[in-house]
Amino acid sequence: MYITIFGVKLSTATLKICSHFTSIKKIPEQITHFVHLKILDLSYNPISEIPENIKFLVKLEELNLSNTNINKISPFISLLPNLSILNLDITETNDENLKIICTIKKLKILTITTQYITEIPDDIKQLIGIEEFYFRSKRLEKISNNLYCLSNLKKLCIIDSNMDKISDDVKNLGLEYLDLCGNNIENIDPLASNTRLINLYLSGNKIKYVAQCITGLINLEVLWIDGNDIIDFPTNFKIKELKIK
Repeated sequence: MYITIFGVKLSTATLKICSHFTSIKKIPEQITHFVHLKILDLSYNPISEIPENIKFLVKLEELNLSNTNINKISPFISLLPNLSILNLDITETNDENLKIICTIKKLKILTITTQYITEIPDDIKQLIGIEEFYFRSKRLEKISNNLYCLSNLKKLCIIDSNMDKISDDVKNLGLEYLDLCGNNIENIDPLASNTRLINLYLSGNKIKYVAQCITGLINLEVLWIDGNDIIDFPTNFKIKELKIK
């Protein structure tokens, strides 16, 4: 069976709708006919909202709305029982959008790019199955301590977000991958207890002292600390990949 969207003939058995097939401003009603759809990629389109009819895509596992103009997310997105990967840009100051995202129970990978969200809210604790969280917001002012209660989180990226402090509670996470590039961090000592870390990216911060922390990271394989003013890097420190200048 085939349907046509904006002149493009697509099979309802297709598991992926490729991005860039047209420039659309809203998710078309015909999408609801794709009842077996697992991957929906509408990135690089000027879409401004996630509508109510998204709830009919009950088999959807991955939704990519990166490089769009999302300013409104329907609460019905939380009714998608299999959605595990979500990637989107948010283009309006509305903290409710992130709170709605936090109600998606099966999310495992979440990527958010925005210039408008000021807070990672307490509601983040609802994402108990989250394994990877990627976040960028120049206006970030507050990170809820509930972020550090996510016991399944293995990859955390908070980049270019004016973050100036690493919480002592980061020790509660079993992180293997941490990217905090492009922030205003000065002290990385709280990371010393994260001995599972394999990849650590700290480029473009305000860090001077690293020796006490990194010498205890016994599993570390990749370390980027360029763009800082490091003054105590240990001379005998060996690692597979080091970027320091």
